[in-house]
Amino acid sequence: MVISLSSLLIFSSLKNIRYGAELDEGYYLKYATAISERGLAGFPELVQEYARTPKDWLFPSPLRAGFIVIASFWLRAAGYSFEGLSYLSLCAYLLFMIVSFSYARKYFGERIALLLAILLAFSPLQMAMARRALTDSLGNLCATLSLWLFFDHLEDRSRLKTCLFILSYSLTILVRETSIVLSGVFLLYLLLRKFVYKTQVNVMDFLSASVIPFGIVAVVYISLAGSFGNILEILKAILIYPKENYYVSRYCDGPWFRYLVDFLLLSPWATVMSIGFIGYSLAMGKIERAVSFLLLFLVVYLISMNLMIKNVRYIITLDMPLRLFCVLMLTLLARKWTGRFAFPVSFTLVAILAMNDYYRFVLFFSIKQIYDPVTFFLLKAYKIIP
Repeated sequence: MVISLSSLLIFSSLKNIRYGAELDEGYYLKYATAISERGLAGFPELVQEYARTPKDWLFPSPLRAGFIVIASFWLRAAGYSFEGLSYLSLCAYLLFMIVSFSYARKYFGERIALLLAILLAFSPLQMAMARRALTDSLGNLCATLSLWLFFDHLEDRSRLKTCLFILSYSLTILVRETSIVLSGVFLLYLLLRKFVYKTQVNVMDFLSASVIPFGIVAVVYISLAGSFGNILEILKAILIYPKENYYVSRYCDGPWFRYLVDFLLLSPWATVMSIGFIGYSLAMGKIERAVSFLLLFLVVYLISMNLMIKNVRYIITLDMPLRLFCVLMLTLLARKWTGRFAFPVSFTLVAILAMNDYYRFVLFFSIKQIYDPVTFFLLKAYKIIP
């Protein structure tokens, strides 16, 4: 019911979107349409065209082949339009909600999962990206699924789960190449399990989190691009463009705490409560494995993404653990203060936070029509800066 209500609200807002035909959305539509019309055989031409056109280097490259291929099939059914890509984002958002609820229920219980679903359903960032013709919603689904599959295949071992994780993580990198930093999270957590939690870790665990998916991605890239030389040309373009991008230097740069400010502007109370839970957990010392894994992900991913372009939609996957930590903090406080009425109180508080978040979604993305939720535009929406 919660997911249905949120989806209906997002769907009803699609008619008000102003798409960026000359921005990232326009390039994704161009790529997906080209591959849909030419087939996979058209990829080398797409890569070569990007590599020899400097003005295109300011925008996403065809290396996001996972998204482009999925979108090309999707558009055949939904129609070759920005709205068609928005429907893909909305579908990815729905699947993300189901994945988050399912794994939260498995590792934290049904009540925590329900409260998390409510907070995620009305997250301004999740709702905003669920209606855009961008990769962020699909990338968030793939990254979240990979995170949970990685943790799950270590907790409940089976060859099938290991294979599913490898395929999911490979697809995640193909959808958004910066997701390669997740390997750092996975490898560090394997060391944490081995030396702190004293649980079994084998060589295959390390290979499945790095070498194997990297190999799959490399084979896919070379097969689609037509040659290793084409891949090198496009990598050169990607490494050059940040130095020449006026928009990035003006709006997507800043200190290490830039992302914290953005989350506070988007969802102040949820962010404050999640920070409180992190502090409480570290002070108590004893942290269960699922929480330690998500906390490690949050810290390592935040540090890694600080070395790149700072745009909060690029770290949308952090929204899930932050909101889970918020729910856990509220639940702890409710148990301490209200005893047997803990769940009704927690539910009421989460519902209030969700309504507050939905108001911010309407303000930022429906009324102010923010395309990129970077600090400057968020502060401008609050009228903190002119």
